[in-house]
Amino acid sequence: MEDSWVEKDRRSISIDLSIDILDQIIKYLFTDSSLITRKSLSQIKSLFDIIDETPYETNEVILARFFFIKKVLDNTLNNGIRNPHLLFESTLGGRFNDEIENNIFSVLEEEEPLSKQEIKFINNFISDRLTYSYLFFYKNDIFEQFEKLETGNYDSLFSINHELKNTLENVMRNIRKAELENEYKELDFDLSEENFINSVTTIVNDLKKPSNYIQVGMKYFNRMLNGGFENGRHYTLLGLPKGYKSGFLLSLAYWVSKYNTHLQPKDPNKKLAVIYLSQENSQKETIERLFSIVVGEEDIRDYTPEEVIYKFKKKGLNLDGEGKINLIIKYRPNKSISTDDFYSMVEEIEEDGYEVIAFFHDYLKRVRSVNPNKDIRIELGNITDEETVFAKTLNIPFITAMQLNRVAMKIIENARLNDKTDIGKLLGGSDIGESALILENTDFAALFVQEYKKETDKHYLSIKKVVSRIKENDYNYFAHPFKDDSGFVLQDDVNMEKPISLLSLSDENEKKRNLKRYSPIDREEIEDFVEDNKKKKKEKLTVKKRNIDEDDYDDL
Repeated sequence: MEDSWVEKDRRSISIDLSIDILDQIIKYLFTDSSLITRKSLSQIKSLFDIIDETPYETNEVILARFFFIKKVLDNTLNNGIRNPHLLFESTLGGRFNDEIENNIFSVLEEEEPLSKQEIKFINNFISDRLTYSYLFFYKNDIFEQFEKLETGNYDSLFSINHELKNTLENVMRNIRKAELENEYKELDFDLSEENFINSVTTIVNDLKKPSNYIQVGMKYFNRMLNGGFENGRHYTLLGLPKGYKSGFLLSLAYWVSKYNTHLQPKDPNKKLAVIYLSQENSQKETIERLFSIVVGEEDIRDYTPEEVIYKFKKKGLNLDGEGKINLIIKYRPNKSISTDDFYSMVEEIEEDGYEVIAFFHDYLKRVRSVNPNKDIRIELGNITDEETVFAKTLNIPFITAMQLNRVAMKIIENARLNDKTDIGKLLGGSDIGESALILENTDFAALFVQEYKKETDKHYLSIKKVVSRIKENDYNYFAHPFKDDSGFVLQDDVNMEKPISLLSLSDENEKKRNLKRYSPIDREEIEDFVEDNKKKKKEKLTVKKRNIDEDDYDDL
């Protein structure tokens, strides 16, 4: 992602700088302080490199200071000169010699050094002008379009609208980048006691907040996520084409709206909301799926609108009310929007009185990058990176999905044909479709597979953690049951006393896991049950070809 418009276009900008502020910057360059770092000097250089000097072309006093500042910075940063006398001498011998020797030198001779507060002021002044420099640049483009509109100097209104839209999109992109820089600048810290203590205190307190984690309806998935979806994180779920990606995302979005009503909005005048954006299924298809998830495996077509609404309410769907979290479902056609449009969606919803706590997107490949690339691998990497920035900027979790590749499809098909279980364990990060950059840029990735256990006639969703930047834990794989025969509606267990997920679909592994999971009393019951089963099998066993003694049975 580009750092700023400056890298894209080197046109200069007009900023008013007085002689007084320029003199203070000159003193700053010759001040020895721990608050003046190479980074802060580089920021000054970056700002002065893009300043348009044309408005000052008749003002020798201002131009001399521009020249002096740029010359000193060049020798300091590029040539490694630190000696104040050498730096001063390097500026002499040219057009501005008299002004430098007579006036600028006197500024440096002042006995009173810059105070700590004055140095901080200059640091903030430069950072502010550099961060928001795009405002000076784009104002001319915006004025130009409105001037054409005013004078009638245009071919069509469409062309005016198109140019203005492109300019405003660039402005909004830079505004978001500036907001992100300012937000995370506060989290920068060093080993000076005051800064270190303040930063660590803020970070630790933020991580401990219950509102920093958003739970879903599966106990084991919450544990795999270390408590739930974390604010500011990007999550990628990997599944087969037509392999329950939309169903899984929608189930998670519904659970977020259902099981997090304890959360409070930062603004007491707003209500909480979850966004579910589908570019895979229409709004009609999504509502039909939501009906199955909330109500059960029933056909929505069998009911009147009033009956459907009643069933939604009866099953506890959180309709917009006091203490409830609204689930807002949106649909946009494939490739009709870019990741930049996510911001405007949130802004529109917040204007309606909501505070968004999570954003679900179905799915990654169907949105455009703001930095498009013909190479699909790079394009998908860019999209993931932009979505990650979006999550951090808004400080909410962003959850999306992506397809597994053909190799993974073949592995799953073969496993199913051979009635194998724990298929998810056979797959890994190399089975992601088209771009490894997705795993590189996301904070968490897990693959999932719909499975069927023949012995119990039950459907499961096996989930395997592939990549995680969050704190590691022992929950790397589990299988969670569906509550219907079709394998679409997942059973939620977050409010149950014990989890209903299995650490393995294999019978032997599951017995071992059960013995560890249950209480001592339950364990005894299971051991008795297992022993009884052994006896029953032994009684049923008939030996036709040879006689064997009791010890041989035990071996069997």
